[in-house]
Order: sequence, then structure tokens, then C-alpha cells
Amino acid sequence: MFLSSVYRNSKVLFLLIICFISGQLYINYLHGLKATPFFNYDMYAEVNSIQDSIPVFEVEQNGKRLRGEDYSPEQWDKIILPLQYFAELKTSNRLYSTDIKRLTRKMFIPTNDANFLITCDYHGFEKWYRNYLEEITGKQTNSLKVYYRLYRFNLNKLEPTSSVTPLSKLCR
Repeated sequence: MFLSSVYRNSKVLFLLIICFISGQLYINYLHGLKATPFFNYDMYAEVNSIQDSIPVFEVEQNGKRLRGEDYSPEQWDKIILPLQYFAELKTSNRLYSTDIKRLTRKMFIPTNDANFLITCDYHGFEKWYRNYLEEITGKQTNSLKVYYRLYRFNLNKLEPTSSVTPLSKLCR
């Protein structure tokens, strides 16, 4: 019905549609129904291996460790994501040094390192994070400790390892 009306109105468009359909059928034949006009599911079908360890941020506010189950997912993201961003500043600076700087040179774009490189000011971050944490938890922060700890799977259970790094040492 649709194709017959397209054929009557535009032979060129009809030919394009037929070529497209034929191409998709041919690709499906070659790849075993893994391709559609919009997705190639084979791209997303890789085997996910289980990691032997998982890094986790542990936050202690006033001597009490915060637990994700005590907060909504949005609140927990607000608690954890700034820590991840702070810890990854070195990676961000490395990206500038290895890729961005090289590309801007090739395109003859002058850059100022100060506009791209971010310094790791732990004391400034900690002061900001204390206030930020107070807003989320609704509790005054008298003491704050943040650790980056590895957890390992042991008999299908996550157990903490002795590998603990304070946040102040991650971004140096």
C-alpha cells in the first residue's frame, strides 16, 4: 500500500527505499539478524567480566559512616559524585597534556595552560564539601573523613580490603 503510493508519486524515492530494504536484508543475512536500520546490536553484546575489586568512597561525618541506603539515589549521587570528580582531576589534567594541547597546536590555536589545568586544592575542597554535605544531610559537620577503599568479592560477598587511601592523597 505505502510502497505502491510511493511508486506512483516518485520512482526515485521508491528505488531508494527498495535499495535500503534490500541492503538491510542482505546485512541481516550476513550478520544473523544483528543489524537493523538504527542499531547494530553486536556493538553492545560484549561479555561483561566481573571485576575482582570495586573502588568505593567512604564518607564519615561526625564519626559516623554515611550509608547509601539512608539517602535517596539523588542525594547519594550528590554526596559521592563531587568526591569522584575531585579524585579525577589528575586524569583531567593528563587529558589536557596528552590530547587537547596536541590538537590545539596542530590547529594553530594558542592556549594558556592556566585556562585548562586544575590544581588540587584539598583544603579548599574540604571546606566547600563540609558545607555542601551539611546541606544534603541536614546535620552540622564537626568532623569529616573521606576514604577511597577497595572492596573485593569473596564467596559472592563484597569485603573491604586493607587498601585505603585518604581523599587528600588522591589528587596530587
